[in-house]
Amino acid sequence: MQATHIWLTLGIIMASVFPVFGQATASLMEMSIEELMQIKIVSVSKREQKISDTAAAVSVITADDIRRAGALTIPDALRMVPGVEVAHINANKWAISIRGFNGLYSNKLLVLIDGRSVYTPLFSGVYWDIQDTMIEDIERIEVVRGPGGSLWGANAVNGVINVVTKHASETQGGLITAGGGSHNRAFGALRYGVELGDNAWLRLYGKDFKRTAFKNSVGNAAFDEWRIPRGGMRLDWNPSSKSRVRLSAEAYKGYAEQSISLPSLIPPYTQVINDRARVSGGFMNANWAHDFSENNDAHIQFSYERSSRREVTLGQQLDIFDIDAEHHMEVDTHNLTWGLGYHLTRDRMDNSLTIIFSPTEHSYGYYSWFVQDEISFADGRGVLTLGSKFLHDSYTGFDYQPSGRIHWNLSERQQLWGAVSRVVQTPSRLTDMRINFLNIPPATVLAIMPSDTLDSQKMIAYEVGWRAQPSESLSLDMTGFYHDYKSLITNIPGTPFFEPAPRPHLVLPLLQSNQLDGHSFGAELEVKWQAQDWWRLIGVYGYQNMNLKHAAGTTIAASAQAGNSPRQSFSIRSQFNLPSDTTFDMNYYYTGKLRNLNVSANNRVDLRLAWRPVKAMQLSLVVQNLLDSRTFEFSTSAASSGVQVSAVPRSVYSKIEWEF
Repeated sequence: MQATHIWLTLGIIMASVFPVFGQATASLMEMSIEELMQIKIVSVSKREQKISDTAAAVSVITADDIRRAGALTIPDALRMVPGVEVAHINANKWAISIRGFNGLYSNKLLVLIDGRSVYTPLFSGVYWDIQDTMIEDIERIEVVRGPGGSLWGANAVNGVINVVTKHASETQGGLITAGGGSHNRAFGALRYGVELGDNAWLRLYGKDFKRTAFKNSVGNAAFDEWRIPRGGMRLDWNPSSKSRVRLSAEAYKGYAEQSISLPSLIPPYTQVINDRARVSGGFMNANWAHDFSENNDAHIQFSYERSSRREVTLGQQLDIFDIDAEHHMEVDTHNLTWGLGYHLTRDRMDNSLTIIFSPTEHSYGYYSWFVQDEISFADGRGVLTLGSKFLHDSYTGFDYQPSGRIHWNLSERQQLWGAVSRVVQTPSRLTDMRINFLNIPPATVLAIMPSDTLDSQKMIAYEVGWRAQPSESLSLDMTGFYHDYKSLITNIPGTPFFEPAPRPHLVLPLLQSNQLDGHSFGAELEVKWQAQDWWRLIGVYGYQNMNLKHAAGTTIAASAQAGNSPRQSFSIRSQFNLPSDTTFDMNYYYTGKLRNLNVSANNRVDLRLAWRPVKAMQLSLVVQNLLDSRTFEFSTSAASSGVQVSAVPRSVYSKIEWEF
């Protein structure tokens, strides 16, 4: 509790030193509590609706939240949301999940940027080290806690994260940012926006950074430096009063260092390799929207992504194609949305002795369609939403994901909602992969083997939520959930066999199988309080309890998967607006222990002081992880692929932003 005492003491000091600031500083808070409740989002129903009207557990991280938290990456910004688990593995890798099953490649979380999926079908996860769009261009991050499969499809099991960037018309003129510090050694970005006639706007941007290594278990520099420069553009064009076109593209090339533990058939049988992963790639994204009438509209989105990654364990090249078409119309009390989609992935692998794909080149994908109807009743006080996603996948064939949601306005400032959903997580190319992850001396290899018999992993979710705004200065958002999991993938022992090459050895195979069931339950709370015109407090709390059971003979204990996530987590963010266009922010994060990973509970405090000497310029100083010089947030045993975990150091950086 020492961290809490420090935080409260600082808050009392600030409140006593600056008892009144008056209305002159109120404008520094970008939005009031009431305005925050009216933010429009798209991730819940694929159309714009206010947060207060959604029948889902949803949080929004605004551009002001990101800036005032001192976040330089999307993962650091996600620490603010209840139920979202964020653990730094090393300087360039994170384990991020929602409501459990956390790991380097969390496979039950769908992540989107402007509606484009960045979920890799190769490992069923997200390479967070390459999801590094210019942070100043983010308008908001929408986080749906709980299933979103009825609209977004397979893999939106425990949640959806959608990063929404700003319209090009909002980023006109120039912006230069630059900074550096103890860990974020040097970083900078340049953006310039121009108007192309009366109905078109363009922005171009580029950024670069160099982040130095974290610390290893004995306090020395780890091998996990990170640098990936990138550049891109966004064009927004309104060819007519009823049509809108958005084109965006980005390219990157750099490296992310890592230390990896690899098995060997010669002494010492296990070795740690320092590996510089070379990454490059880019994407193109096109979106066309048209309003046929006030209550009748459609849009089509096409995206193409190519990525290349060269690591000591695997070389990979992916080409990913996505196309989605949707139509929305309102008829009387019905608000109907339906759509079609097609996804195709082509990959090429360069195997190693550790990771082996067969075949090394493959094409696979799925097509889908969905329908959803929002039915208003009781003179608009209630809304019943019924819908389902249907898909056909290359690995498991046909599947469906229905959901039912109800939203009820108890009063103008109080809403109640509930939902029941069925979602699936489909197998990926992992089913074609062999991993040799342990050599038992003198010549026995433990290996996870490919499988062609896997079925989809399934979950039925029950959720209930309550939102209230007792006053203009206070809002409350509470959610309770129960998730029932079936046919989760685990490993069972197979029949040992002998291999003569590259050196004679015995293989103890572990076969992937749908033999894990279980459930989890929990609650989440988010409170926002405008204590004074110049002082805002935001508190979030999350609790979850997971219990998994497995068939006799499985080799990975079910409790180990459940223990990758904390039972409890909470944070308190305090935002002070000081005189002379100065702001001071304190952010405290608590994460409970990871029971089966030998990772202790940790307390983290981040501070940010910012000053705007003139309207076009802001200077800021940020201290991160103030309370501890070294903090381990995850475990090597759960990081996957032998990646070595390093400790998050205490760090400080300064930043300048200049608009012109």
